[in-house]
Amino acid sequence: MRLMTMPVVLSCTFFQASGGLLQASEELASVRMAHTYPGIDAGQKISSAIEDLPRGGGLVDTNGLAGRQTLSGITIPAGVTVKLPPITFIVTETVFVRPSGHLIGSAWGNPGHTNLVAGPTLQGDLVHALSESSTGWWHYGSIENLRLRGDPHAPGTQNCIKVDRMGEASLLRNLHLSRCASSGLSINGSQAGSGRIEGVSVFDAGQSAVQLNDVTSGMIIHSLSGDRNPVFLKISGSRDGGVGIVLTDMKVEGTLDESDPVIWIDDSRSNVVLTIIGGTSIASSPRQDWIRVTNTGPGARPVIQVMGTRVSGKYVNLIDDMGKLVPLENSRIGHFVYGRSGTLLQVAKGKFLYQDLVTFQGGPDRINFIEWRSRTDQLLRSVRKSGLAVPVNGPA
Repeated sequence: MRLMTMPVVLSCTFFQASGGLLQASEELASVRMAHTYPGIDAGQKISSAIEDLPRGGGLVDTNGLAGRQTLSGITIPAGVTVKLPPITFIVTETVFVRPSGHLIGSAWGNPGHTNLVAGPTLQGDLVHALSESSTGWWHYGSIENLRLRGDPHAPGTQNCIKVDRMGEASLLRNLHLSRCASSGLSINGSQAGSGRIEGVSVFDAGQSAVQLNDVTSGMIIHSLSGDRNPVFLKISGSRDGGVGIVLTDMKVEGTLDESDPVIWIDDSRSNVVLTIIGGTSIASSPRQDWIRVTNTGPGARPVIQVMGTRVSGKYVNLIDDMGKLVPLENSRIGHFVYGRSGTLLQVAKGKFLYQDLVTFQGGPDRINFIEWRSRTDQLLRSVRKSGLAVPVNGPA
């Protein structure tokens, strides 16, 4: 009986082993080791490895590259992931990432981080995520786990990362961006469900830490931080019904004399609804405006909501909206909502949350005074109209 059962056991064992070998060979078929390919620098080796991948894409593993490397221009197409080791790459030409392409480093903080450093011959951005056409979207791509350092004296406009028409299911995560002549992160155009942005830190940008231009629908940015940036977040060109932006757990340190304002809403054709949840904003010397609005486009009436946020008492105004000033009265903001058209919503504490809705009433002479009234039409406060929006305390 043992002689009869042995071949069956051996046959099953062989089938399982051969099946495992087949699976392993299929996996290896979609992996290329960049250091084994020809090229005078890392960029050429990576490009050669990408070209050798099967039609469906795969992984280019660059862990065989050691020491300081030169990264000439590469384009990461759809379905391809390029994994970079914890070394420094000198970027001489822009790295392009197409929809469904993935650029992934090893880490973004000490030790063992992946550095992309602008070389002296770089013209333009370090990394540019874009679609195949001017009307397409950057869907399903990712850029993550990287440290990028630009050149503040770059001859042309230089962003650390630029994204054109950010689309659904895209990901920007765990990024340390510094010293780029324009912005650390620049997003030009977005649509509904514009992916995820989280864990981005920007330092010493030439113009703004983050620039959002021509964005629409909704966008959530989690854990955005930055130091020594002239403007932390600039929002411009909102269109097609406006945009709702949510910032959670942001951290700002404005240590430059010109770091004013922290957030700037400018030149939009549609409404900007900005919600800030949590976080802190620190200033080392007196500043004028925490949020500044110079938004003159048709229908462009911003709504600004701040919840559970600490703002340095160094700022004179919480909001300066085209000359309508909301002074910063308390550095610890529990819940505050402001809208243009003279509307201010001050939410009460505890069980009265959302109960006290205060609206603007112009009165017979709109030039000389403002009245703040509750929903029951009770007169709460009347002030001379000097451009000052006065918060009204709700019930305790």
